[in-house]
Order: sequence, then structure tokens, then C-alpha cells
Amino acid sequence: MANKIPGLLVNTGLRFHISSWAGLLTLQILSVALLILLPAFFMGMVMPLVLVWAGTKQNDQSVQLVGRSYAVNTLGAIAGAFVAGFVLVPKLTTRFTILLRPFFASSSPQRRTSLRLMPGIATCGALWLPVRR
Repeated sequence: MANKIPGLLVNTGLRFHISSWAGLLTLQILSVALLILLPAFFMGMVMPLVLVWAGTKQNDQSVQLVGRSYAVNTLGAIAGAFVAGFVLVPKLTTRFTILLRPFFASSSPQRRTSLRLMPGIATCGALWLPVRR
């Protein structure tokens, strides 16, 4: 899919008769917004949802769960960045590292089974369907 994006961008520009630099820049900004902002928005919703869940408990337990949620989130982000950047990508390929991500995302025992499969299905589908050899 990534190798088709420039062609889609050019075809869209030709279809809308964009002939100026400002028009092309606007088209590029809109394309990037669709490709990056929407997934980033949904990924950014995870921690607030966890905090809402943690805030529904009793007062003392709520404070502990919120603090523990931030601590685990911070440690997980540090460990994930370190392992992905210094272990998985150099030892394996970037593509395999991206395909391995849903396994770690779905390994939480607290999620329902159907929800566990969603990140894996979405990522594998996005990476494997457009590949032609």
C-alpha cells in the first residue's frame, strides 16, 4: 500500500485539476492527516479510557490504580521502544517487527478474546493483503 500512495496522490491532484504549489501542499497535508492523525487519535484514546476505568473504583483503590496505570504505561513505553529499536529491528526485519506487535498488544489476559484479535487482524491485513510477488 505504501508504494501506491504517491500514485494516488498524483491521480487525485490531476482529478481535481490542482496546478499550483499551494494546492499540492494542501492535498499532501490532507493525505497525511488521513493516514496519520486518525490512527494516532485512536491510539491516544487508550490511556484516558484506562484512567476512566481506574477512576470508577473506590477512592483509595482508584488513586492506586491511576498511579499504577501511569507507571506501567511509562515502563511499557520505555521497554517497547528499547526492544523494538535495539533488538527486534536490527535482528529481524522491520516488517516482522510490525507483524509481531499485535501479539504483544493482544497478550493482555484482561481483554475479551474477540477484542484481543482485532489489532492482529487489522495489522496483518494491512501488511499482507497489498503485497504482490
